[in-house]
Amino acid sequence: MSIIGKLQDLGLPEVLQILSLGKRSGVLSLIGKRGSGKLVLHEGRVVYASSDNINRLGYNLVQRGLVQAKDLDYALQMQNDFKKPLGSILLVLGFITREVLSQEIKNHIVKAFQDFMSWKEGIFFFEPEDIDQESLVVKDGIKVEHLLIEQARQQDEECHIVIDRELW
Repeated sequence: MSIIGKLQDLGLPEVLQILSLGKRSGVLSLIGKRGSGKLVLHEGRVVYASSDNINRLGYNLVQRGLVQAKDLDYALQMQNDFKKPLGSILLVLGFITREVLSQEIKNHIVKAFQDFMSWKEGIFFFEPEDIDQESLVVKDGIKVEHLLIEQARQQDEECHIVIDRELW
């Protein structure tokens, strides 16, 4: 089932809830004035995300000292040849542990999701796709409900910070 629409008509939370409840697998692409991005879902759970507005996963891994720059460059060359996710290649080459990479990918998903939730305009389209389970680092993914709750918590904290500043 392909889905296409405007974020002005059907917000991202609603779209994701439809895909989550239907346990859909595929890629939800977003295009707007702020850039583009994607959320990869496996059986209704988010297993990867990317956005033009946040740093790429590989860059974050190098910045945090979890992967050497030369190792990332080598893995990116391998990615071009084998068309596999970067994380899977880093794991196979032994440049990072599954546990560390899994946590970093989850953090990356949350950051991308937070960015997308700020988009009020744009288009989305979902293309069903069989996801290669062997190449998944975050095998169980993140439930859409958890992402929505985390987003609401973040907004609540930001609201309290603004209110606290106004009181002082």
